[in-house]
Amino acid sequence: MAHPLAVPVREKAGSISLQVFSTPAGERAVAAFSTEERLRRVLGPRQGYVLLAEPVLRRLTEDADVARLVVDPTGCAPLPRRPWR
Repeated sequence: MAHPLAVPVREKAGSISLQVFSTPAGERAVAAFSTEERLRRVLGPRQGYVLLAEPVLRRLTEDADVARLVVDPTGCAPLPRRPWR
């Protein structure tokens, strides 16, 4: 069985959601890390995360307009904030 991935999340009002990032090309992406240490090195020690198997992560993002899953990125840029409509 594959080792679970550390996946960054956002916590708000008692719930969590996967954190979506932007690739250099502007695509929506979910970052995942092969170890918790790598996640902390890139995103900092206060970043929340959950451990998920890759198939579960892919299933969670199927309908979320996410273009790709990036494992062990060296840097991550959050999506620009969109104004509420």
